[in-house]
Amino acid sequence: MAPIPFRNGALGNFTHFFPIRAGHFQVERVWVVDSFGQVFDPIAQRGQTPSSFSPLRGSGLTTTGLSQRSDTTVLQLPPRIVQGCRLQFRFERDQPASGIVLNTNPICGWVLPNHFDKSLTVFNAGGSSLGAILLSGSLGDLLGVVWEPSVAGTVAVPSPDQIPDEHLRAFVQNLVGNANSGDAFLDFLTVVDRTLWTIDPLGKRDSNLSALVGRPIAVVRARLQLELFGDPATDQRWEFTPPANRSTKGFTEVEFPVQLGNLDLPDDGTLGYFAGQSYDEFHTVHDLAERRTNYLVPPGSKPLTIAANGADHFITLLMDPRGSVTAEAAIVPTKALRIPRDLVEKPLEKMDVTFRVGPLLNNPQGLRMPLPAEIRGGWSWIQKTGVGLLATRVSEVTPATYQARLTDTPIRIREGWLRLSDALGTNDK
Repeated sequence: MAPIPFRNGALGNFTHFFPIRAGHFQVERVWVVDSFGQVFDPIAQRGQTPSSFSPLRGSGLTTTGLSQRSDTTVLQLPPRIVQGCRLQFRFERDQPASGIVLNTNPICGWVLPNHFDKSLTVFNAGGSSLGAILLSGSLGDLLGVVWEPSVAGTVAVPSPDQIPDEHLRAFVQNLVGNANSGDAFLDFLTVVDRTLWTIDPLGKRDSNLSALVGRPIAVVRARLQLELFGDPATDQRWEFTPPANRSTKGFTEVEFPVQLGNLDLPDDGTLGYFAGQSYDEFHTVHDLAERRTNYLVPPGSKPLTIAANGADHFITLLMDPRGSVTAEAAIVPTKALRIPRDLVEKPLEKMDVTFRVGPLLNNPQGLRMPLPAEIRGGWSWIQKTGVGLLATRVSEVTPATYQARLTDTPIRIREGWLRLSDALGTNDK
């Protein structure tokens, strides 16, 4: 039952059941008592009356409508569910129809922006490289997006539709198969880069490595639910006593917006999310001034809503694993989640990053070339030896020096990939 609000005149058939309360109130009497028992009345002792007393109001107690802006004596009560409730927000997989949960890891996979190649490397939940999304064409022309299987691991997939995880697969397929895939991909890379600039969670980061690649981004599944304490409250009047006549006044179907991520919190690592099973729109936390396509949904334009009817709302989050993700529903306290460290450390240590390099003039007996300085990790060279996905050869790279080397051995042109190992896990702990 909700409290009976003040009302002038006879009540008549006026119901006392208000499961969602909202309105305004005015302070009529207030005392400030210190530890010595001294009492201060800020209304009477300042020669004011309740109708003239204007308390200092916070933004949440001020009505934004024109009717209340000039009335500084009235404080706003924003809508709240009177019955006890809480926001359930957990990293959790969808419940399969069979009810048998085979995979309890909420992390669907990882993506890593590659600034050097203008690409997005895709990893599975364990940190093994699956492939990369690359731009095709040239700037100024019609850009497209292609999938390139990984050359650095043993779990490379020939096409996005063979990615094992269903949510990671749907994310990559929609990004590659977008009608304006090139522009949508550029929008995605831009908003990820801009958002990461505003995030500053705890943890070291190699500034030299940041010139080549971005931060590893977790693709993680989560569940939202607005949970009531007990059964929904009902009208207690006599005519609504029989079970068949019970009335909740429909408050369990009222939708409240939920904001995921907060740019004002430097520890919040949220980049955006996909709602439900839909991956054709990416709901961002940071708004771009100019967007090439409708793939990005700016914050607030299509808010995620939730009702106290027990329904589950599944989302797929993209977030920096070093930070947290906050969910704010306004009617309940804010909830924050952080990915457990045991789901983050091992995948980051296993990740290898590759960079396209070539053509290079080099001796066939060994590869010698300048390597990026001040970057921890091991460098190796990967070169194709056939047409198969795993038809590659890995060899060591000898750092070049300033001394010229002349040889009688014929020089060959090489194209391949530089692989950097053990850099992300070591420096992102």
